Amino acid sequence: MQGIIDRFEGEYAVIHVCDKRINFPRDLLPPDTVEGSCLNISIEVDHKTTQARRETIEGLLNKLKNKHGK
Repeated sequence: MQGIIDRFEGEYAVIHVCDKRINFPRDLLPPDTVEGSCLNISIEVDHKTTQARRETIEGLLNKLKNKHGK
């Protein structure tokens, strides 16, 4: 997927992606990014981190249930 930097508004870059405008934190972009820059955007699921978060949340919920169930 590609995006194009339309303009900068304060701390944000306005990026056109798939006929949508996205406000993206400017400080997360490469330092040489300027208006008109084309960006390659890759989105992927981090399955390992997702599973770890689920397990953490499940553990916290179980603690709450056990605490209030007594």
